[in-house]
Amino acid sequence: MIGLIGLVALLAFCVLLYFCAVYVVPFAVGVWIAFWAIHAGSGEIGGFAIGAVAGIALFLSGKVTFQTSRSGIVRWLIATAFGVPAAIAGFNLVQQVWPLVMTPMTWQYVVGVMVAAAAGATVITRLDGLAGNGSRLSRPQ
Repeated sequence: MIGLIGLVALLAFCVLLYFCAVYVVPFAVGVWIAFWAIHAGSGEIGGFAIGAVAGIALFLSGKVTFQTSRSGIVRWLIATAFGVPAAIAGFNLVQQVWPLVMTPMTWQYVVGVMVAAAAGATVITRLDGLAGNGSRLSRPQ
């Protein structure tokens, strides 16, 4: 029974990761800047406000650059910059939650790689979908 509940929890975390995967990098940067601002003396409220502004600015600048860029290389670099950390987060999610579900074994790594690939692909697909107007990563010139 506990294994089934743990498996459902793992799947719920994976679904949450898929919905939030495109925001992994801006969120992480926002948190890092918030803690830097707090340690620099801005206080907790000011630090988290600065971090939130930085995270939102990073997401919007990445989105606008992705949407307006005509170069396929720039679009792939932005997609990779957002996709690789999401893939790493997906792999680490499985590595952290798996021991709560069942004993570690080879399947832990197999499922971790599958979740990482799915998270990275989801981010790239969602970034391309956010661009709208039917564009794809290699937009014709």
